[in-house]
Amino acid sequence: MAWLRTNVVVPLSGLPIHIIALLQHLSSIGFIVLTAWLFSSIALAGRDLILMHYDVDIKDNLKARVVHTQLTVLVRVVLVIIVIIAGASILMTFEKIRQLGMSILASAGIAGVILGFAAQRSLAALLAGLQIALTQPSPSAWTTWSSWKGSGG
Repeated sequence: MAWLRTNVVVPLSGLPIHIIALLQHLSSIGFIVLTAWLFSSIALAGRDLILMHYDVDIKDNLKARVVHTQLTVLVRVVLVIIVIIAGASILMTFEKIRQLGMSILASAGIAGVILGFAAQRSLAALLAGLQIALTQPSPSAWTTWSSWKGSGG
């Protein structure tokens, strides 16, 4: 539909070329935003569909809480990736930013190595946090206050 509008209807409307170019650019940005919204909605609907099968209001809800935590982290990561890709795609529709991106990309390899060494501890802590959030704890490793208090402490 957008292709038909920008390639057939707009040129036949008699608008100046720069207005047509602006409308085509806005159409491209709108398509990117709508695509990002679609993928975000699919991720959120999938999360809700899966969580319908896990009730956290019951007494023995360990598995439900684990699935809920894992899905929440996973969906947030997916949403951040969608936003980053959509933002980068929108920025790449601008010619000057695309040229700037090419020159930045040329030096990104060296900068990536330097940043990788500099942020090694931070990245390790981030990955450790994700690993803790995504791994299922063992119920036998848990202790209650009464069993800990009564253990001779």
